[in-house]
Amino acid sequence: MAAPHRPGARGRWLARCRWVHTWSSLACTVFLLLSCVTGLPLIFADEIEAWQGAAQGAGQVPPVGPAAASPTLDAIVGNARLRYPHDQVRFLFLRDDEGTATVVMAPADTPSRAADHWLGFDRRTGALLDDAPPPARQPWTFMRLMRALHVDLAAGAAGRWLLAAVCVLFVLATLSGAALYGPYMRTLAFGSIRAGRPRIRRLDVHNLLGIATLTWVLVMGVTGLLNELADPLSAQWRQREIAAALSSGGAQAEGASRLRDPGGASGPAQPFAPAGGAQGTTIQQV
Repeated sequence: MAAPHRPGARGRWLARCRWVHTWSSLACTVFLLLSCVTGLPLIFADEIEAWQGAAQGAGQVPPVGPAAASPTLDAIVGNARLRYPHDQVRFLFLRDDEGTATVVMAPADTPSRAADHWLGFDRRTGALLDDAPPPARQPWTFMRLMRALHVDLAAGAAGRWLLAAVCVLFVLATLSGAALYGPYMRTLAFGSIRAGRPRIRRLDVHNLLGIATLTWVLVMGVTGLLNELADPLSAQWRQREIAAALSSGGAQAEGASRLRDPGGASGPAQPFAPAGGAQGTTIQQV
């Protein structure tokens, strides 16, 4: 097709790219600034939370003698289920660098994580280090506010969908800017910043920073979009694929990550049984 090679068609293409670049950039500027400001402390979240925990004297792993016997993970999960017999174990996270195990529980198995609460245990002794309530019942701290604003603007699912749309606009702004860079800078050496009017100098600096960080910016935009869509896509996957797998013989599936009592969520849960000797349990999620 010869039309795209005509000067008029090229001019229209550049005009469309300029329009997309201008308005998509303006639409997502405030949200990108907010993401940068809130994302900076989240980079050092572990250090900040460890410092806050040390200052409050909470959640610290006490020293233990070399001869102390370490409990099994089954025993740790069983301890959590005994504390909350009517709740279900949803996840188990291990932090080798801290020597802790976190058991995430909820009253029922639903796609929403709003009712999740977690218990932190010392893997060496089985001692309870932390018993955190669901997020809605936790006090607002600086790090919780930063995380909430960064993830979903503290607006739940609506905030996630809004930030997903912002990520799409951000990727469009980046790609359209890359398309404009070649035609506008073809007569200048790479990195040139022209002296003269401030507007021209600002435009050259903008072009230099944009093309120098193009790959990083694209990675941030695409991965940010995937992170925002992770929860709804995961919930959809659990409701469709996992439900179908469980209904067709999931009790024998390998790689199970969660067990529940056969009486269902309404009945009291039994202590977590050791692998290989689990009786009266069925796989609920693979």
